[in-house]
Amino acid sequence: MQTGFFFCIFMEWVPSGSVQSVLQETKKGLREQVVRRYIREALQGLAYLHSRGIVHRDVKPGNMLLGSDGSLKLTDFGTSRAMETAAEAFQTGTVVGTVPYLAPECMRGTYSAASDVWAIGCTALHMITGKAPWADEAQTHIALIFMLGNMAEETVRSPQKLPIALEGGVHDISSSMHDFVAQTMRFDRHRRPSVAELLLHPFVAEVLS
Repeated sequence: MQTGFFFCIFMEWVPSGSVQSVLQETKKGLREQVVRRYIREALQGLAYLHSRGIVHRDVKPGNMLLGSDGSLKLTDFGTSRAMETAAEAFQTGTVVGTVPYLAPECMRGTYSAASDVWAIGCTALHMITGKAPWADEAQTHIALIFMLGNMAEETVRSPQKLPIALEGGVHDISSSMHDFVAQTMRFDRHRRPSVAELLLHPFVAEVLS
């Protein structure tokens, strides 16, 4: 609405904070049933964005707010980019987003809907383990940037590397969740499933049944 010389935007009140704040409180990660629900709702939000040709570019727990009923809202579109189609890749020449959730190609300034898919996998892993993805492999963001940059140079024939937290068996992760994260975190962005395909994955579909 407009009042005098000012435009006022009224937004929904989300009193429960962000998923990031919940993770900071628990420090041990969330139950897989909760992770499934949160990821499903985040995917639904991304599906709408991608259908409108918008790439979020900063998917992470801190940008997922929780309503009083526990529903998840995807927020912070300050770095989002509109394209003719979200599947189209675009080159920015700069790194945009939050390092632990960035796909390898983002280290070269390349973004697409597949970059959001990678970030969803990283976010799911953070939710279940309670710590940021790649925390066991790189102690600083600078070290992680170099590591992800090297991943970007890998060929599709190179062995796929996944975070130790996923492969080490430290956390009780179901086979469907393991497969979900592994598919979203493929080096080659062309081999990652779309958000629409992920909504049909057993890890998410089990919530819907």
